[in-house]
Amino acid sequence: MPIRTFFIAIVALVLTSTATAQESDTPFGKAVSWDRHSLIIDGRRVCPVMGEIHYSRVPADEWQREVRKMREGGVTIIATYVFWNHIEEQEGVFRWDGQRDLRRFLEICRDEAMPVVLRMGPWCHGEARNGGLPEWLFAKECKMRSQDSTFLAYTKRLYRQIFAQVQGLQWKDGGPVIAAQFDNEYRGPAAYLLALKHAALDIGFDLPFYTRTGWPELTTPMPFGEMLPLYGDYADGFWDKSTDEGVGNYYKAFNFKVFRSSTAIGTDFLNYTQQGTDSKQPTTTDYPYFTCELGGGMATAYHRRPFIYAEDAYAMALVKLGSGSNLLGYYMYHGGTNPEGLLHTMNECQTSPFTANNDLPVCTYDFQAPLGEFGQAYPQYYGLRPLHLFMHDFGELLAPMEAHFPCPQDLKRGEDTALRWAVRSDGAHAFIFVNNYERFVPLTTKRAVELEACGVKLPRLTIPSGTMTFFPVNLPVGRSVINYATAQPVAWRDGKMWFEQKGGIDAQFCIDGKVRKVRRASAVKPFATIDGIALYLITTQ
Repeated sequence: MPIRTFFIAIVALVLTSTATAQESDTPFGKAVSWDRHSLIIDGRRVCPVMGEIHYSRVPADEWQREVRKMREGGVTIIATYVFWNHIEEQEGVFRWDGQRDLRRFLEICRDEAMPVVLRMGPWCHGEARNGGLPEWLFAKECKMRSQDSTFLAYTKRLYRQIFAQVQGLQWKDGGPVIAAQFDNEYRGPAAYLLALKHAALDIGFDLPFYTRTGWPELTTPMPFGEMLPLYGDYADGFWDKSTDEGVGNYYKAFNFKVFRSSTAIGTDFLNYTQQGTDSKQPTTTDYPYFTCELGGGMATAYHRRPFIYAEDAYAMALVKLGSGSNLLGYYMYHGGTNPEGLLHTMNECQTSPFTANNDLPVCTYDFQAPLGEFGQAYPQYYGLRPLHLFMHDFGELLAPMEAHFPCPQDLKRGEDTALRWAVRSDGAHAFIFVNNYERFVPLTTKRAVELEACGVKLPRLTIPSGTMTFFPVNLPVGRSVINYATAQPVAWRDGKMWFEQKGGIDAQFCIDGKVRKVRRASAVKPFATIDGIALYLITTQ
């Protein structure tokens, strides 16, 4: 059996126990809070993995199977848009049947122990026609995405319809709906988003927290705590007008940095030349660093058709984790197919009255996501799973760790003068993150690299070109401690701990001050046992 295939099989076995644990100990209804570090559920810090799937773009009879696949990939929260024009294409005719049946989808998520963030619009984008706004709304002569009384009246009607589907399935009722997002990529005054939230509260929504996209900046401040800002980044974008390879600021997604937002998202309609930085948002660091749109893949437009590599998705996720993020949210995690419209096609196109900057395929929304349009698993599905396992099993230790940046944060495209690395540390324990990968740029092998955290120096390492990994420092294991390991921690459960050897880096473990080099990897035979915990080393090489 090829080693990579063997590794995937072992990780799948580990994931099975994750799913079983989640099913037997659902968090639904338990206390949820947050601080500047992370979500806290039932008093325990968690580092969730959020995956986007659009229920109305997937056949209803496939929902349960596909939600299970997402969970098996390490996803612990589902995000989904409610596209207005999918459910009210004709004014006053609401369709909650078939693949538009939101309630049934939420019930399946409940049965599969999967919390849900509802992205309720009214404007979603999602490469849907008019960004999800129904065609008939444009005949009402109201200002879209504003506090225009007519627009808000119709939006409240939409929210009441959504609430009817959600009733009894909110978190406080023991249901899966844990949060809601209002509108998307909004750049006007905060009062509009607050009006949407207040409308939802008046109707009956009562959720642990509420979110908004953290880009672009609002023109007026959002009162602290009203909505958690969630960020995103992409390795490439179909929306850029140039068809040249490597255009835009996408290269910045592969650099560790304090700046949480992106200047590459939606450049077809967002002008970043006037955008500020997080330094202009004094409360930014009082929020946890969460993302909702890390490119698990990318859609293709007729004018620009980027291909996303599995390494792009993994490097970007690892960089965000190393930069301090404690919730990785992928857009998309599961692709889909636009439903058939009664009056027109449902794809974004330049002949529609709103959000008409690009021409997208009529049917497919595969997005090259980890799980594709028909549920097929792409390489990044397998590649990302070890990272997700780590977040699940080590999240409580990782969550309060601050990010530190020993390397420059303002690297230029392809700059290759030094290794890109960052440290997450609480002062006593740490993880050292390393990324020697940039899309379209073959970064050089770095030799005799010296890495240090919490006063612990790792042995000098050779970091091959394309290597993306992280190492633990002072990892407590019962009464013992792994002072350092030059292998990536993957999972810890059932008295077993797995590490992954990446990039051909020599695997060396310093345990209670004693150094051990592990020359042969095995996922079934432990190389050591400390305080009753069996240690295993696996490899993808």
